[in-house]
Amino acid sequence: MAENRRTPKLVDEISAGPCLFAWEEYWEEDDAGFCCVDYVLEKHTRLVALDANTRQQLFAYPFDGKEYPKNLEYKNQRVVAAFHQSWDRKTLVTIDPNTLQILSEVTEEDT
Repeated sequence: MAENRRTPKLVDEISAGPCLFAWEEYWEEDDAGFCCVDYVLEKHTRLVALDANTRQQLFAYPFDGKEYPKNLEYKNQRVVAAFHQSWDRKTLVTIDPNTLQILSEVTEEDT
């Protein structure tokens, strides 16, 4: 019953213009230096844009929300992604879904 952590999984999908946006969860091996294991799997997430019809990936953004809370919204013809790169730093990114261009990126303390 254990999930296959080697296969990326799409979560929190939203439709935005000609695209779908989603957080893609994936796991990477991390040599954490534990004496009893050779490696551990560390959870990461990245924001991806998919073609709404074919679901083929168009672009992967370099935002890693790890296991922290994240959110996607489509408002005012823009995609707004909110995520934490660490427990105390929240980032808001605004993306144009037609051009896939990042319009703004703001990181602030979230205490």
